[in-house]
Amino acid sequence: MKYFRILLLFVFYIGLSSCQEERISESIESENDFEDAEYMKGNVYPLSLAYRNWKLKARSGSVFESDWENCSAITLGSGASVKLPWNSISDSNVPYDIAIDIRKKDGWQLVFHTLVPSEGASPDRNYMIFHNLRTGILKVYYYKENDVSNNTCIWFLLFQYPQQWMNCVNELCHPLSFGQCNVIETSTFSTYSDKGIRKGWNCFQVLLTYAPNATQVMDINAQTLNVGELDLFGQYEEASSGTLLSYSSRNPLSKFTGEIANISGNYAANWLKKEIDEGKIKENSLQTRGWISSLVIGSVKSLVKGGINKILNAFTGRFSKTVTNRMDIQINTQGNSRTTGTLSFVSPAPILSLRTDFSHDRIGALGAWNLAAQPIVYLSPIADHQPSSYDNLYHQYSYKFRGIKGYKYELLFNPALESHLLKYWTEMEVVHYKGKIPQIPVVYTDFGVLGGSSSFLTGYFKNLLYENSADSIAIYEDHFDPHIYTTYDMYQQYGRPLKAAFIPKTETMEGTYRFDKNHFVKFTLFMVTNFEGQIDTTVSTRTFVPKIEWDPYLYNKYKDMDGEWIEYQETR
Repeated sequence: MKYFRILLLFVFYIGLSSCQEERISESIESENDFEDAEYMKGNVYPLSLAYRNWKLKARSGSVFESDWENCSAITLGSGASVKLPWNSISDSNVPYDIAIDIRKKDGWQLVFHTLVPSEGASPDRNYMIFHNLRTGILKVYYYKENDVSNNTCIWFLLFQYPQQWMNCVNELCHPLSFGQCNVIETSTFSTYSDKGIRKGWNCFQVLLTYAPNATQVMDINAQTLNVGELDLFGQYEEASSGTLLSYSSRNPLSKFTGEIANISGNYAANWLKKEIDEGKIKENSLQTRGWISSLVIGSVKSLVKGGINKILNAFTGRFSKTVTNRMDIQINTQGNSRTTGTLSFVSPAPILSLRTDFSHDRIGALGAWNLAAQPIVYLSPIADHQPSSYDNLYHQYSYKFRGIKGYKYELLFNPALESHLLKYWTEMEVVHYKGKIPQIPVVYTDFGVLGGSSSFLTGYFKNLLYENSADSIAIYEDHFDPHIYTTYDMYQQYGRPLKAAFIPKTETMEGTYRFDKNHFVKFTLFMVTNFEGQIDTTVSTRTFVPKIEWDPYLYNKYKDMDGEWIEYQETR
């Protein structure tokens, strides 16, 4: 009987294993069938599991999908062979330093392309899409096979539903708890002033934030504004070849505003140099000495040490011990696009649009990092008495905040990036805007118990970072320690000013302890990465809407104590 049971268990195990193998085989077969169908339509997903079993090859004989940077040419769906945009001899309209920035050792991966001469491939549907694991940038190349008259091309990157990939396109970066946008509009990289689609390679790129559950169908389309007289780039005209004017929203039919300027590479360096030369970036608070030479030699490290990233909506840069003469940066700042002259007509751009599956199974995880929720700024609930000659006259005592005690945040990385991450650290700064305040979406309703007011406490701002009187904008560092409030309540309770007071239990004559919405957190992430043996330090700064709260430890410690006992504890 014992042997019979063992035999039955053995037969059951063999049957179960057979079923599992059959299901796995069916799954692989199904994936291969899907990949085969996609390939017949001209779609290739190099990161998909099914593709890795195929190992498709380009006509040149090189494995394009895994060794693209060493390929010089590719065959289009039409059968025509063309030079790739990073080839030194190529019909590319893209600035050279941007065109060649696709190396694996810099973090790039090829996630999708349509460059296969299959029966189902469509002429002029020539796309390559790269993603940078280190920075989160998505770069799209498009090859136009013939010339059509047009100017001022605006690309549309559209997803069916709002999601978190696009959370860092506009002035502010939104954490994963918000999913606001499903369409990005952006101009095109071009060495030509008309910014139209030309024969040859065309290119645009967008910064994506990490979103663990984002999986959607993606559409790429474009239109041309066809203006008679063009001043699209305004103050960025000198850097326009390396500048993309961008805007993201939930409305695919919204009018292009070009309110965000994304400037890359040496063009970003030139724009920053111009701002420093004109005195808009202030020397009295930032260590700007040597910035001009830093920009000339390409020292991103010096720029960050001086704090230049604090004045920008977003900043991504890289510095390396071995590479010192490359300005590998991208900045995001407020744009001022405007069209002077007559808008002739808006028309579809002369491209063949793309609709493709952007699910995790096909393209992997996109974006480099993001915060899970709004960062929290913790302030000390203790204030110090500021003696005044009016103390004995009016008994209205002034108290000065002690400022920031700490921060709270949850940082999430793309798992694919983590395997290349050697170490990282973060820095946070609060800045205060006066003029041209970044627009906060209406979905933000919680600014903390101390944030979100339309007015702020008495005080002054020190450490001016940036000022442009023409645009009525100024940006200050703010540690909340300059802020002062006045109270008559202290005299009523104790007949004298306590040297240290517990703010939440003190009535203020200003009526509120809340601070205005003009405060934003500049969150800076430093990452040391290793891609293909190349070790780099990448610095990435993004601007978030914070919550402002009392420090929970000090608040809970003192909330039930008498004021004089608190004074003793804090001044002994």
